[in-house]
Amino acid sequence: MKARVRRLLLVLAAAALLLDGGLLLAGRLGAASLPEEDTAYFLDVGEGDCTLLVSGGSTVLVDAGTPEGAPALVRELKSLGVRRLDAVIATHPHVDHIGGMEEVLHAFPVRSFYMSAETQSDGLDAALRRRRLTPLVPYDGETLTLKGAADGRLFIRAEIGGDKPNAKLRIVVTDPADGAIVADERFAAGMRKVRTEIATRAEHLWSPEDPYLYDVTATLEFGAAKSQEKQDIVRSYCAFRTVEIKPDLKGVARFHLNGKPLFLKGVLDQGYWPDGLMTAPSDKALIHDIIAMKESGFNMLRKHIKIETARWYYHCDRLGMLVWQDAVSGGGEYNAWTTNRKPTLVRATWNKYRDDTAKHFAALGADDSTYRRDWSRTCDAMVHMLAGHPSIVAWVLFNEGWGQFNACDAAERIHALDPTRPIDATSGWYDQRCGDFHSVHNYFRPLEIYPDKGPLRGYVAEYEKKHKRRCRAAHYAVLPVTQHGVRAFMISEFGGLAQLVADHAAVSRAYGYGEYDSIEDWRAAVRSVLASAESLESRGLAGYVYTQVSDVEEELNGLLTYDRRLNKFVQ
Repeated sequence: MKARVRRLLLVLAAAALLLDGGLLLAGRLGAASLPEEDTAYFLDVGEGDCTLLVSGGSTVLVDAGTPEGAPALVRELKSLGVRRLDAVIATHPHVDHIGGMEEVLHAFPVRSFYMSAETQSDGLDAALRRRRLTPLVPYDGETLTLKGAADGRLFIRAEIGGDKPNAKLRIVVTDPADGAIVADERFAAGMRKVRTEIATRAEHLWSPEDPYLYDVTATLEFGAAKSQEKQDIVRSYCAFRTVEIKPDLKGVARFHLNGKPLFLKGVLDQGYWPDGLMTAPSDKALIHDIIAMKESGFNMLRKHIKIETARWYYHCDRLGMLVWQDAVSGGGEYNAWTTNRKPTLVRATWNKYRDDTAKHFAALGADDSTYRRDWSRTCDAMVHMLAGHPSIVAWVLFNEGWGQFNACDAAERIHALDPTRPIDATSGWYDQRCGDFHSVHNYFRPLEIYPDKGPLRGYVAEYEKKHKRRCRAAHYAVLPVTQHGVRAFMISEFGGLAQLVADHAAVSRAYGYGEYDSIEDWRAAVRSVLASAESLESRGLAGYVYTQVSDVEEELNGLLTYDRRLNKFVQ
């Protein structure tokens, strides 16, 4: 589990805790005085963003909308009874978030101001000086990533913020069943970075059937005195498990968990809700989807082109749901023929389209060098941020060619960052013979296995230069880079059969595949296509991803309705 301790995020969390007694979403403005109950006012949710949090007379303003909306924003705040702001948070530098900040600072006394380093501007700096405010600037200061392996090793990556030249990092791992300490180690942490591994006596492995988590206490000790003021303590958890792609006893490449082949039965999860869009309405909503898919017989969720809230990954960790994590797609306008129609109509094109030429960059929406740089950095950051979650068992880099470029280079880089997880470099089509999976989408053809053709590339190839790759990997991680020379075949999207359920849909017309007279007919069709996929396991299929967890707006091909009130798949 990775604990990311940023001053800004702590303030945001503190603001949320102000509303712990219950959140009232205020739809009417113009009250004469601040309300007694905990309240959140969304003051500017169109072109700009601004939220006022009120609790017990304390006020926190998150962002300040656009410059054009600033006068109206100040009027609304005054009409609500705001006379001062206890804290103001500028989340990031976009003008639709901080455009009205100077006018807010001019209109109200402010006790504390929080901002990122990127948020700084001449006008904002001048306004802060006039108010004699010293902004508190967060940084990626302190992080802790813990990854346990099936042999009992625990890999530790820590970033220590600030200047603590004599600091020690103490890691204590405890078995929750009996309180037994299975590891207790100290490391020098004065150089701000810790990269190491320790041996533990942990023997209880994590799996979907038995998602066993060990308790971890991490203590940063600094200074001469062993007092509470000289310690920074984080309590978290870790798990011990190993995932890899390797041949089974018959020589067929399979996904292995803790040394044993495991057939992946996955569902595509876009993470949308009607009452929050990309934000779940509650923690219970996150749990609901995970449990519903487990009870429906699935063991994996592919989090599709979205990085979910950390709570979701925690619930997958503790409930035992495997996760395939997508990188977020990006780029410019996609060529519809290249990214959709051609691969849909002509399967022969899937393995014959390079993604490393200027012409193909343009067709795939990846011709902007700034985008390519930003996507690479964001993908790297995703891996660093989520690496401590044992539920995540694969990284998915590109989907259906959207913004795809240099997939083999990306797979090499991500494998160097995290060699403990397999990589699906190109989910859908335009495979470049790299990564750990030959991964296809198949909505319109009979399901079948497509063997790899031609030599593999990158770290999966046995002939890759070992020394150069290991040196590169050593820069990022302490784990050795594996070599296996095989790829597993995965149907990473299929199905998508649609069924409209009256009074449970956002639209009246269905988008999806197939037409069925009744939900019973639809349910039989879904079970039939799932059985077809599972029958391919004996022929070499490593797993599948059925589309999808729930209906999403006009996409009515979910196993659950969009409102989550009905599981269409389970009678």
